[in-house]
Amino acid sequence: MTKQEKKERLRTARRMRVTEVLERYRWRARLDEQGYSAEQLSEITRVLNLITACRTGKLGSHLFTCRGCEHKVMGLNKCTNRHCTSCGSGRREQWCEEINEWILNCDYWHVVFTLPHELNPLMLANPKHLYKMLFRCVAHTLRQTFRRQLGCQPGMIMTLHTWGQQMNSHVHVHVILTAGGLSTDGKSWIPLPPDHPGMSKPVLAAAFKRTYLRRLRYWFRSDKLVWSHLESSAASESSAEILVDSGDVDPTEAEAKNTEAERPQRRELTDREQQLLKSIEAKGWIVNCQPPQPEHEGAEGIVNYLAGYVSGIAIGNCRLLDDDGQYVTFRYKDYTTGDVKTIRIPGPEFVRRFCLHILPRGLQRVRYSGLFTTARRQARMDHCRKLIGGGDRRVNSQEGLSKSKLQAADADLLQEEADEAAATKCICRKCQGELAVVGRL
Repeated sequence: MTKQEKKERLRTARRMRVTEVLERYRWRARLDEQGYSAEQLSEITRVLNLITACRTGKLGSHLFTCRGCEHKVMGLNKCTNRHCTSCGSGRREQWCEEINEWILNCDYWHVVFTLPHELNPLMLANPKHLYKMLFRCVAHTLRQTFRRQLGCQPGMIMTLHTWGQQMNSHVHVHVILTAGGLSTDGKSWIPLPPDHPGMSKPVLAAAFKRTYLRRLRYWFRSDKLVWSHLESSAASESSAEILVDSGDVDPTEAEAKNTEAERPQRRELTDREQQLLKSIEAKGWIVNCQPPQPEHEGAEGIVNYLAGYVSGIAIGNCRLLDDDGQYVTFRYKDYTTGDVKTIRIPGPEFVRRFCLHILPRGLQRVRYSGLFTTARRQARMDHCRKLIGGGDRRVNSQEGLSKSKLQAADADLLQEEADEAAATKCICRKCQGELAVVGRL
């Protein structure tokens, strides 16, 4: 593809917006028939209402006045929702400014933990519980690996992604991991060699698999997970199988001995649960590990690199190619071949795929663990900087954002968001003076 063809494609894409496609087809998507709970459907409806109203005037507007020439400009309010295709740049800038206050100037690994697709139906029915459990399993796997292999505690930043390039369900967690950690006695910084056997893909994948399956069994037997199309007969069968993890103790006697404050009740696994566990246990799980790269060296490099992941969404406006009123065409990258391809799907299917990636309200998509845990973090970072040495170099957030456009997974999306952010900056177009809000409508 020539540069001219690419520019023309991007110009065509910018004339289309994901929110316009969602608005056009959302009422034909039959979301109430997709297995969502009432709570999930309510949140999906709320998000769709917000992002389709972004910068349309439905959310209100505000009046700017230039302090230099007194020129007046009307601006439309943004939705600021994390699923919006137009509001990502502001969130990215804010994140870069915040992380720059404490990030360690050391080398980092990039590790990706991916769940088998057989878990997708269960994830769809229990997103809040299972996304949290995924974060805990990833953090536990890495903390245990570092403690047993190196005798230290690492710092990690975890970001949840739920999509593949075709907007399909592909749940995985990106982890930015310090290439070393603080020793258990707190007296030294222990580096992690790039070729350390404990960080090999098979070893990490096996440890992650064991941790996740153990916790998934616990959640099943605690009766806290549901299936989106669970039949009443299966539910009644499950309720009749409630047991207590206490050997061969009679359930009635155990129930009398155990109070709510003590050991919770457990039940036998249903046939469906056993079948799912057996199928995913037989598979080889995928964990990708990337040792520190020269272009991502130090705090500056890693902030630039990670900026492209912290506020991404399933699809951006720049990937849209065509909408003929029935079908939507967009481009995607085939990571098996490295080629950029196109896919054409019905409009309602586009809406259904987009809604798969609307997260539960209040769920934190970016989390910190190990040395980067928020409690007393600044004191730990100051101590680690003294042990690592090399000064306390800070990252320029604006420089980081400009570099991240070229380094992120979807550079076109970042470029588009940056262009929109520049177009809406509070600067007078006549005299380049500062605009001030003088009223809201």
